[in-house]
Amino acid sequence: MATLDQTTYRLTDLTSYSAQLPVASKVAISIAHKVLIWKQLSRTRKTLSSLSETELQDIGLSRYQARIEADKRFWQR
Repeated sequence: MATLDQTTYRLTDLTSYSAQLPVASKVAISIAHKVLIWKQLSRTRKTLSSLSETELQDIGLSRYQARIEADKRFWQR
């Protein structure tokens, strides 16, 4: 089974060939790509909120910075 990153890259590859695709396919690919990005952001933020102080220090973030990022909605960048 493909991972999220592999699927995202495949969708990105498809968008580079989008001139050859019908409009409905372009729209479907665009929506699927956006949903995958949102899913990845959500998963990353959930994981970030569960990190220990030591793990946060390892990645160079304070608890405050982690909380700010983790509290963002899935569609926010």
